[in-house]
Amino acid sequence: MAYDFDGTNDNLTINGGIVGIDIDVFTICATFEMDEATPGTEYCILNTTAAVPGSASDSGCVIVMDNVSQLFEFQYIRDAVAGRWSLATPTPATGTIYRFVATYDRSSVGSNPIVHFNGVKKTVGSGLTEEQTPTGNANSGLDSIILGENLFNQSDFNGRIAEVAMWSGALDDGLANALSIGFSPKYFPVNRLWYAPLIRELSDINQGTLFVATGATVADHFPVFYPSFPIALSQSTPQSQTGPLDSANQIAQMTQEIVTY
Repeated sequence: MAYDFDGTNDNLTINGGIVGIDIDVFTICATFEMDEATPGTEYCILNTTAAVPGSASDSGCVIVMDNVSQLFEFQYIRDAVAGRWSLATPTPATGTIYRFVATYDRSSVGSNPIVHFNGVKKTVGSGLTEEQTPTGNANSGLDSIILGENLFNQSDFNGRIAEVAMWSGALDDGLANALSIGFSPKYFPVNRLWYAPLIRELSDINQGTLFVATGATVADHFPVFYPSFPIALSQSTPQSQTGPLDSANQIAQMTQEIVTY
């Protein structure tokens, strides 16, 4: 099951205790579907923070849908000016499942994210636009995650969220693309810091931390590719990982069933 947020203060929160997410280079992903395409306020889908409640200085990366531009954005909050990067397409719509995968290096203020979104790679100048140039230092002390709101209990999301995960380091294009077309983070355990499928329960299967639900309710899970064989402790296709995970043959080898919960 996914979790449904009704746009009125619903959230899932892990308030402290997540180890390892306060890092410079990371990859993060979320799968979501919206019930309202033109909200009156910004939609916050995912936010890494220090233990909440707090202030903007406690926030890290944020995935949002901006209500002014009507575009999806990746943001990283800094102690001076936050960085903001928007996806030129698609125009947000209801009834569409979106899979957002972002890789970022916060150690350099000049870094730009790489985004894979529903099977399309987006970089600055090619589908990704820097809306606000970051300045200052990246916030630190991150050990918490909020889904469906920001850390001020604002920017309430209206829709469903599931399959959220974070890795240390940058996933290569093939793995990031696989996530963005519907492969579960369960396929990729190497360097995975936390992963919450949100299927019937609220646990992170890496560290055992639990989301606390405020208002959010259980909903049907999204169609997703789940492995039907044991996952080895290596991040590769069954035969090799010499190139991007994007050929029909590799997909067929790796996926034996599509599971919808």
